Amino acid sequence: MQPSRAFETNGARFDVDFVGVPPPEITWFREDFPITPSHDFKASGRRVTTNGRHSTLEIREVYSEDSGQFSCVASNEHGQVRCSANLVVEERPLPHGVQVPPNFTQTPRDVQLWPGTKVVTFEAKLAGTKPVDVYWLKSGDHVEPDGRHKVASDRDTYSLTVLEPTADDCGPIECVAINASGEARCQAELRVAEGPEDTTQPKPKAQGKEVPPKITVPMKGVTVQEGHPATLRCRFSGQPAPTPQWLKDGQPVKPSKYFKIEQDGDTFVLKISECFKEDEGIYTCVATNSAGKSTMKAPLKVTAPKQEIVPTVSPMKDVICMEGEPARFVAKITGKPAPTATWLREGQIIPQSGEFKMTLTGGTAVLEICETYSDDTGTITCRATNGAGTSEASARLTVQSESESESESELDDSGEK
Repeated sequence: MQPSRAFETNGARFDVDFVGVPPPEITWFREDFPITPSHDFKASGRRVTTNGRHSTLEIREVYSEDSGQFSCVASNEHGQVRCSANLVVEERPLPHGVQVPPNFTQTPRDVQLWPGTKVVTFEAKLAGTKPVDVYWLKSGDHVEPDGRHKVASDRDTYSLTVLEPTADDCGPIECVAINASGEARCQAELRVAEGPEDTTQPKPKAQGKEVPPKITVPMKGVTVQEGHPATLRCRFSGQPAPTPQWLKDGQPVKPSKYFKIEQDGDTFVLKISECFKEDEGIYTCVATNSAGKSTMKAPLKVTAPKQEIVPTVSPMKDVICMEGEPARFVAKITGKPAPTATWLREGQIIPQSGEFKMTLTGGTAVLEICETYSDDTGTITCRATNGAGTSEASARLTVQSESESESESELDDSGEK
């Protein structure tokens, strides 16, 4: 098996040849986690194909978190053998001169103005190709830096600070970012606090007074079935507003197709669009500001997908009957999940009616024809279907008319003379 190197969003493939008597069973792994084969390559993004003495693992789109060691294990009753190779996924370089439009990775929070508030700060984080022009609007008007309004930037962080705020400063606050490739906007609001003071929300602190992050809503552990999405969330207070970092088993989580990092005010969210066994582990959110940091951990457990078994249908007996008599076909069907049963005559579905009665009880499928006619003669098929596939069994229905029966009887009599 050869190593593979690919750019993000490209496909990757591993091939291996094997021999053994009896033919070995093939299992693929990423690191120490088995890769579950899927019938739907488009949905799962992974496909294992084994034919004869050759097996292939295909990954439709790779991302940086897919990097690692992939292994193929061939085993039979006499033993097993393993071969491995590394997949290296590289970030796709931008073509020379390509501009990335601005994109806010963190938006400012709404702020309530309490009596005695000395300073309020709105902060946003931005990604995109530089140079980028950033400015602030208050109720649609450009905010000019002056003795009470301070505009600052530090790398990708941009802030607006209002000193000695009053009710006249309240209203929508908008941050606008523009570069050669596009524009982005985000909005927060400064509003006068009403009613008794809300002690569940952190009060704005006086300028220069810092408060380290503190957990206000803890993160809960999540158990999810393989292939399904998962969301982890937690909430921190602090002054200035903390910034988050997500870790899995102590290693940073990088945003990608599968991992989305979001922030809604002081709530930090990690969304995993599709969980695999290797995503299982301890996830940590680290909230940091200039006064310190705080961490919150929770486990993500990924359970095996429900095993699906292709249906089987037992053989059915042929039926010969006289016209006008009833006919009955019985088939035993198995599968996981429990299959549905469909009956057909000469390939055409038989509809449920007063003439054709169909039942499925405890894995026994029954077709009853209350009264048969000569044109009912043909091949009767029971088709069992579930998410894993389809299986069929067929039998012959022969309906004889009285004239046909008499002709056969006369032939039998003449043969005896």
